[in-house]
Amino acid sequence: MRNYESIVIFDPTITEENLKKEISKIETLLQGAGAATINVDIWGRREIAYLVGKHKHGHFVSFSYSGEDTELANKLTAQLRLTEVVIKFQSYRTNLKSRKFKGRPGGKSVGGDWGFDEEGDEAQGAF
Repeated sequence: MRNYESIVIFDPTITEENLKKEISKIETLLQGAGAATINVDIWGRREIAYLVGKHKHGHFVSFSYSGEDTELANKLTAQLRLTEVVIKFQSYRTNLKSRKFKGRPGGKSVGGDWGFDEEGDEAQGAF
């Protein structure tokens, strides 16, 4: 089973009702394409780091899904390119085992990853 995550930024002028309709369309598309599990996380309206087609803000929505079909993300990408209210999106494959927080490098709880800790000893780097 392959796990994917897609971050979609919708037009900031879209209404809540239309946003929910677009989210349900994407969920229906993923279910029709064979996605086993679909988790939707609505991040809300946020500022974008740079202008995207005259837009400074957008409605951010995260879709996490899994499936056996290797073309699952490609089918979603093709549909999102045709949707007018989507101003930007990114899809990528995730590895759930590597995403879990495993603590700070070297087991230190104080100090940065590079440089010196509070005792003046050189901190162990992440590599």
